[in-house]
Amino acid sequence: MGGQHLVSDDLLLPLQLLERDPEAELPHRRPHAGGGPQPQQRHPQLPVLPAVRAPGMPDGPAAEGTQGRSVHAGPPAGHPRHLQPLSVLTLPLLDVLERHTCLFLEPPDIQTLYDETAEALDQLLQTFLSENPTADELHFLLSHLLTWLASDKAHERQRAVDSCVGLFRFLSRNRCLDPKDDFKRAGQLVAMLGVLCQDPDRATQDSSVEGLGQLYQLLRRQRVGPSQAGRLAPERPQTSMDGALLWSSGDQKAKLLAPPEAAFPKDRLFQLGSSQVIKEVMKCLTPAELTDLIWTTIEGLGSTSPFRVQAAASVLLAVIQEHGAQLETVANLGQAIHLQLSSVRVPQAKADVLLAITLLARNHTPELVATFLDFSTPPDSHTFQLWRALGAEPSGSRRVLATLLAWLQERPLPTRTSDSGPPPKEKTHLRSMAAMNTLCKLQLTREFKDTVQEAYPQLLLAFLAQVHYILELHLPREPRPSQKAQEEAMPSPQSLSLEALRSLLATTGPWQSFAQLELQDAWRLFAAVDTYPKGVGLLARAMVQGACGQVKGVTRQLLHSLRSPEGRERKVAILILNEFLHSPALLEVLSEQDALTLLAQSLRDPSPEVRALSLQGLSSILFHPEKGSLLRRQLPHFLNGFFRNGEREVVHLMGTVSEVLHRLGAQGAGAQSLSVAVNTRCFFDDEREGIRAAAMALFGDLVAATAGKEPRSLHTQVHQSLVPLLLHLKDRCPAVVTQAKFAFYRCSLLLRWRLPHTLFCTLAWERGLSARHFLWSRLLTQGQEEFGIHLSQALSYLHSRHHHLKTWAALFLGYASCYHPQAMSQVVNSGDVKLLCSTFKGLQKDPEPGLQEFATRQLSLLPRVAASQK
Repeated sequence: MGGQHLVSDDLLLPLQLLERDPEAELPHRRPHAGGGPQPQQRHPQLPVLPAVRAPGMPDGPAAEGTQGRSVHAGPPAGHPRHLQPLSVLTLPLLDVLERHTCLFLEPPDIQTLYDETAEALDQLLQTFLSENPTADELHFLLSHLLTWLASDKAHERQRAVDSCVGLFRFLSRNRCLDPKDDFKRAGQLVAMLGVLCQDPDRATQDSSVEGLGQLYQLLRRQRVGPSQAGRLAPERPQTSMDGALLWSSGDQKAKLLAPPEAAFPKDRLFQLGSSQVIKEVMKCLTPAELTDLIWTTIEGLGSTSPFRVQAAASVLLAVIQEHGAQLETVANLGQAIHLQLSSVRVPQAKADVLLAITLLARNHTPELVATFLDFSTPPDSHTFQLWRALGAEPSGSRRVLATLLAWLQERPLPTRTSDSGPPPKEKTHLRSMAAMNTLCKLQLTREFKDTVQEAYPQLLLAFLAQVHYILELHLPREPRPSQKAQEEAMPSPQSLSLEALRSLLATTGPWQSFAQLELQDAWRLFAAVDTYPKGVGLLARAMVQGACGQVKGVTRQLLHSLRSPEGRERKVAILILNEFLHSPALLEVLSEQDALTLLAQSLRDPSPEVRALSLQGLSSILFHPEKGSLLRRQLPHFLNGFFRNGEREVVHLMGTVSEVLHRLGAQGAGAQSLSVAVNTRCFFDDEREGIRAAAMALFGDLVAATAGKEPRSLHTQVHQSLVPLLLHLKDRCPAVVTQAKFAFYRCSLLLRWRLPHTLFCTLAWERGLSARHFLWSRLLTQGQEEFGIHLSQALSYLHSRHHHLKTWAALFLGYASCYHPQAMSQVVNSGDVKLLCSTFKGLQKDPEPGLQEFATRQLSLLPRVAASQK
């Protein structure tokens, strides 16, 4: 066996295939363009390389067991077997091949063998093209090279690019393609070469740029007129002594056989950077080819190679920058980008993709919005990034918002089907709900903040109408136990619509309006059709009482809503208009006569609800000032009814007085305000829960109705109500707690306390020691006179029969003795000190350890208070 090669015949298969007749290995090749017998040409004979290790097999000693076995490094899985010569591209690096020559007694010159093999491969591909010089044949050959252009191995990519460049050089010199035979499948090739222009390997970069330049010349010759094509004509190719064409892709240490001027023609294009070359080539592409280019780059975003992801994003951005306005099927492209975005881990690549979306939105906002809505129930983090990219430009955010509002107003009611009939195939409300959910999320973003502020009146009315629409759909309100986990992940349409409305008021509208609804727990009124009008009325009333600056803007938008074909929009508009009749800002937009005319026209509305609401508006005191004196004369009779025995009757009378105060509007109750306050405060500690809640609600309404024109005596009543309201925050009845919070907040606004927003947040959501101390500090720092009033009232609650009120009062007094000992010593007397001692001794027996410890500490502080009195 001495001088023989220790290899099997199978090891030579990739190279031996190139020695055979090409037609035998390409059974699916197309016939010669001219028909008839094929031209007789001498096919190149390839040298034979020694046996090599297939890619992926072990090196060194581990490879010894492979002797005598087939290690054929054929095409990748799925590659057509009829173009086996391209398996040469998968040969290992030359240094790997050289390491394996130790198996031979007479090692061959690997470099020379490889150079000859690569040259023969290029000659073979060029021969195929010479025999059948058609655009389809060129596409056929290039399509098999694309597999290796996308290889994970750098040397395979380099070889494939060089083979492509060799074909383009051949066409540049030979001009064998018919000018009428247009090469129409260049989009994918441009994308892949464009990506390789950013390959980490410098040689691959240079070859890719040259390949794009050669492709550009080919497309120009095939697609421009004869006069222009003539200017691009290069010289004929050089030939060797035996007539073979002198172009070779080469590899690694191999040198190009063509002279430098043939490989790089003196053309402006070859002196440009890769990005500029790509832009020039794109000018020669048809719309369909541009679409293919984009689809290829989008597919590249899912690559596991970071450089490919970044390069694909850069090429995608370049295409959108140059040709975004002319693209078609943008909806499908947007969907594909959304699917790939989650796999993009390179920050700059993701930024480029999002910028491409921003540029694409300049001309295709409706299509992109419609596409992204399908992924927005609710939107995930990647979809949310796409929405932000759509609105990254101010003009873009306005277009997106307008389009979303248009989708929001598409509110078809589902068609009714019989019990035996099949259910509807799709839920018609999903697009509308997706639009509302998206608007809810976007209003918090930097890109849409100013736009949402500008469109606040339109959004407010649209969201209110949307809440009504969801109620009309009669969707399930509460999930079944088996659906609770799914409900947490996917909120119900009712909760989504209500959350969007809350978010709009909390972040964009006046916070005072949101505070009133939150403290009243008014959101529950929007959960049913029967209570929905009251909820809208309370919202509009909060805007009026808070002197909201948006009243004028909303009033202008009402004029459009009153002409809407949708009954729910007209209903919302008339509900808000009736409340705005009490606002002076309304008359800055509408004259009294214009408002009267609008209501009169609404009496002919097709909807009975709108007609009834219009009739209520026509009875407003704005149009009938004489009603003011009539209503004020009825107040004493209503107040006398407070002392009847029936709880339901008393609660109803208190509600009636609240309504009278509201209807009086700017005229107010006048001198009777004090009488209402005194009679109402008497029921704060009533044993009946319903009456306690109604009394606190009425007191809050009185404070709001007299704000800005209240008599001095009413201020005293407000100060005297603060401690009872504060203590009833611990009431056993939730309705009493709600009304106590709201009344306390309204009193603080009347007294113009500092930090009103912090006070609202504390009352609405905070619990625990910090919230308690904040409220107590606000109450005890208003002045010495008020301090005495508050302590005296708190001391009186130490005699309460209700343990929770007595305990809460003791805690308040203990706080005062700790933080204001000097002021407290000037108010309490010896009897008060004895009462406090008795109370704290009783709390030492409380089952809660915290109260026991607090009582013990207070007993140690009380002697100091008593001593300071002396």
